[in-house]
Amino acid sequence: MKKILSLMALAMIFGALAPQALYAGKKDKKQQTDATPKKTWKWEMPSKMTGIKDFDHYLLQCDSLNTRLVSYMDSVTFYSVRVINVQQKDGSVVTRRCVVDEEGTIRGTGEALLQYVNMTMTGTEILADMAAITAETAVATASLTEDPLIAFSHGKYLKAGPKLVAEGGKTIKALLKRMNEQKKEIRQYKKDYSESGEAKDPTIDPAKIDSNYSNNEPITKTSEEYEKELAAAHEKDKTIVVPEEGDVNLDLD
Repeated sequence: MKKILSLMALAMIFGALAPQALYAGKKDKKQQTDATPKKTWKWEMPSKMTGIKDFDHYLLQCDSLNTRLVSYMDSVTFYSVRVINVQQKDGSVVTRRCVVDEEGTIRGTGEALLQYVNMTMTGTEILADMAAITAETAVATASLTEDPLIAFSHGKYLKAGPKLVAEGGKTIKALLKRMNEQKKEIRQYKKDYSESGEAKDPTIDPAKIDSNYSNNEPITKTSEEYEKELAAAHEKDKTIVVPEEGDVNLDLD
């Protein structure tokens, strides 16, 4: 009898998952023709645990991984190298180029490059843990044969692992590629400019230098704003040590 119940549990698990996979495929084809927006998948922890050790462990692993993913994505600051028109007190304008954040606030090159290192290290760790959860999914699936009723009510959570691996993996890799592009641009900036935003070689055609950067839309600041933000960025960079080029590398191809 126990064997029959186990077989029934497996049938319910795969019966619940297989139609979803088939429906997803049909839905994707339909979306190509009617432009219906695709619903974003979102992890939600069940209201209570099942009491099945391996399955509950799987749920906790998925929840922990999801929390880390959300925290990781929320922690990033995007930097760019922008032209700054500094308005002097006498009415004249001096042009500088600096590293700024998304709000246009001047930031230090050390701070930006250290974020690249930290995001790369953390991102690769999460990617490794996402790969490991694939094995957890198989164990969790087998564990549900212990209780057919729980298999019926909680079988849907088995898709959490594969979803986290697929969606989370794509998101992290896309972010790390952008981080890598920023890193290259900021290292180029360090070759072209001083930390105060002045060209190291004023004889070079500015248009030629501009071609090294992705965003040449200028920002306007008063001399007071410029000096205050620059001083804060320099002060913070004094406490930062950035690993040498090549110490941290990630092949995303």
